[in-house]
Amino acid sequence: MISFGTRIGFISRGFAKTVTGIAQWLTSERFVTFIAEMNSLGKLIGSTLVDIEHTFIDEDTIEKFHAREMAVGTYTFFSTDPGYPDKLTPEEQKKRILELAELNVDWIETDTPKQVREILGS
Repeated sequence: MISFGTRIGFISRGFAKTVTGIAQWLTSERFVTFIAEMNSLGKLIGSTLVDIEHTFIDEDTIEKFHAREMAVGTYTFFSTDPGYPDKLTPEEQKKRILELAELNVDWIETDTPKQVREILGS
């Protein structure tokens, strides 16, 4: 027989795990991508473009926005702003720029356009 106290303990542990799981999801990159892909504000104001940090987008995200006939931009590579440090090494940034270009982003924002043009061969 399970006592009332045991049931409460089981329920509270289950609740704590659920709340922890939700909190982890709400602070994850997947949640940010989910919110961006919903594009609620963009739909409300009739936006025709979206600009997302490169760490939050992938092929699926780009395809979803392009299917809505929205231009997709991404930022920031090779940042010169000390308040916005690069999240990737220079070599990783080069690889990511080429990957995003292959996935058909419409523009890439950077503090060093000449460097990005050289990477893209333009």
